[in-house]
Amino acid sequence: MRKRVKSDMSIILYFLIVLFFSGHGWAEAPKRVLILPMTVHAEKDLSFLQRGIQDMLATRLAQEGEITVIGKEETAQVLQRAQQAIDEKFALRAAASLKADYVIFGSLTVLGDNISTDARFFDVSSRKPLVTFNQFGRDQADAIAHINQFAEQINRDVFQRRIPPPAATGTKSKDQTPLTTDKNRQHPEKLLSGGIRSSESPTGVVGPGSDINFEVWKSRKFRAAIRGIDVGDVTGNGQKETVFITTNTVHIYRKVGEQFSRIGEHQGSKAHSFTGVGTADINQNGKAEIYITSHAEKIERLFSFVLEWNGSRFEPIGKNLNWHLRVIRLPDRGNILLGQERAFRTLFKPGVFEMMWSGGRLTPAQDFILPPRVNIYGFTYGDILNNNREMVAAFTRSDYIRIIDQSGAEEWSSSERYGGTENHMDYIPEVQAIYDPDQVHRYYIPQKLHIVDFDGDGLNELIAVRNHDASKILKRFRLFKNGQIECLAWKDLGMELKWRTQKVAGHISDYVIADMNNDGKKELVFSVAARTGPVLGKDKSYIVSWGIQENQAAEITGD
Repeated sequence: MRKRVKSDMSIILYFLIVLFFSGHGWAEAPKRVLILPMTVHAEKDLSFLQRGIQDMLATRLAQEGEITVIGKEETAQVLQRAQQAIDEKFALRAAASLKADYVIFGSLTVLGDNISTDARFFDVSSRKPLVTFNQFGRDQADAIAHINQFAEQINRDVFQRRIPPPAATGTKSKDQTPLTTDKNRQHPEKLLSGGIRSSESPTGVVGPGSDINFEVWKSRKFRAAIRGIDVGDVTGNGQKETVFITTNTVHIYRKVGEQFSRIGEHQGSKAHSFTGVGTADINQNGKAEIYITSHAEKIERLFSFVLEWNGSRFEPIGKNLNWHLRVIRLPDRGNILLGQERAFRTLFKPGVFEMMWSGGRLTPAQDFILPPRVNIYGFTYGDILNNNREMVAAFTRSDYIRIIDQSGAEEWSSSERYGGTENHMDYIPEVQAIYDPDQVHRYYIPQKLHIVDFDGDGLNELIAVRNHDASKILKRFRLFKNGQIECLAWKDLGMELKWRTQKVAGHISDYVIADMNNDGKKELVFSVAARTGPVLGKDKSYIVSWGIQENQAAEITGD
């Protein structure tokens, strides 16, 4: 018995010595990744791009001894047995049959000038997505960039490694544009640098990237439709925060470097719907208040409120206010707060007022004179003609832009529609209530307009959103295909396009010009609402910061 124990101990000792000196006795086998071909939705054959995407992912993910990508032959055999589209259910079943630890599948959708890349990286054992990727672009080069970004996110977030970008090969002439650049290798939530190229008509129009280069940053996606956005120092620490609203929630974030971190949140009543947000230190205590316009369906009043940071959270300092509230930035005074009351059976009482705090309450202080037929929304004013004469730029009810003086005399009007929003309030006019009380009217709240010298050339420009509505035959509903922001400048007899942002799928729901990242320069900060399915798909939104590169323009100091 003693000899047997001694023999067993010798065997155990032998294996321990082998394991100790080899260092690989219990090393895990390489993880297996199945890359299924992307489903392509396009009018033309893009099978070459589909194959290229598989090769790109395989090259960027494979690593000897750690990650093995299942070969194309094995993958093809599984696909031959497929009796359905490549969806989550099929992908997980195929991965299990090939003993894969992870599986990649997704789709590429090409509609006109827009391209959408949607991809998922699943853990097969838990049947849960580890990386979900959605990105929009304008051409096949953008699709290549998307795949680079997707692979980088997997390497960083799942495999905890960073793969250096592939070395450039060959030479490039001045007229060539590389498919893979520094910006293409970065994660979509990181900073993207460089000009967005555009070839406009040869009429003096300057396209982005021709002599103006922009720095673009994009946030992660939020699972809700962002309705409004503003930037201000709402905590009083000298750093500006980004405040945005969804249906009935106020979100407060701060951008530090490439991080976009949540500072606070305020949940409103589920019976209420938020339609506007602004930040300004109207009570002059060193920190900006958050002003929210809120309403409830079928109730003939507003439930607007004000939030302020108390050192640990954001708490209401005014609530159930029957006022439309809007913060505007005046060229000579900075931020002021405007208010216009709502009346029974109509959205607006006559008169717009500058609002002030008195005795702890928000009250109208003085009239704010506006031209006829202009309410609290959809206007701005400043020296738009650059002739030392202040004019008003305002939207019409049909989304045309007019430049008018204080009397209402028109200087210029656009020949095309601008603005466009899903943000609205429903109401029943008094006359309508008598004859058909169930007939609800819908008022779409106009987009903002800004008059500002954005590029630092000494001349003011008009910045305006332009969303393209695909539901022209519908009166009560809007469906936006894409949107962009345009910079218009006065030239001789009217406003002309100076530059425009790249188109984004979905629509731009709101925007502001502010120093979002606290670097002393103003950026164009806008929210994009992009549904991820058909007409009534799930709501998703993200935030974009669009600024002129530092070496392209003089610094524009923040508010």
